[in-house]
Amino acid sequence: GSLKYDEGAFVGGVAFEAHKDLRNDYASALPVGGAKSYATSDSGVEATFGYRYLEGCSANVAYSMLKYTSADLVGGALAAYSRNAYQLTVLHQLSDIMLRFGYAMADKGRATKGDGSDVNVDGLGATMLDLGASYSLSKRTDLYVLLAKVWNGNGAYNFNASQLAAATSGVDPQSLGVGVRHTF
Repeated sequence: GSLKYDEGAFVGGVAFEAHKDLRNDYASALPVGGAKSYATSDSGVEATFGYRYLEGCSANVAYSMLKYTSADLVGGALAAYSRNAYQLTVLHQLSDIMLRFGYAMADKGRATKGDGSDVNVDGLGATMLDLGASYSLSKRTDLYVLLAKVWNGNGAYNFNASQLAAATSGVDPQSLGVGVRHTF
């Protein structure tokens, strides 16, 4: 569920989502690889705040907290993982051109075994930077370009909008998108 506030120059929101046994590949949801689990639950909370300035310009911040737990461990003793993430996005309109900037950081989090002892999560944080621009051809159509890169450390983060599996630990994925967007 979610709540949203949108009045004048200010916008904000809070959202919550939870799943039970969403994926049978527990490692794909975690930056901690190796453990497979078949009885999982995950939840996430996100809070956002934005400020609109000038015409077509905005700055937004977001905070999210994710938690993963497992009751049925196979091939490892990881019972829980949680982490926080922070994001800043800025959109700036210049006539028919929209410039986009995004920066996000996920901390290394905390992981525990079934007996409550800590699992080493050093280096599991990640940072992402994206830069983009679009050019309006009409009210409903624009051309765009977007460049994004994730710096993983020892983590395995990938782009959350993709259907790609988790990145290999320590790999820094990058993407370039170029296209035409038309809204109906």
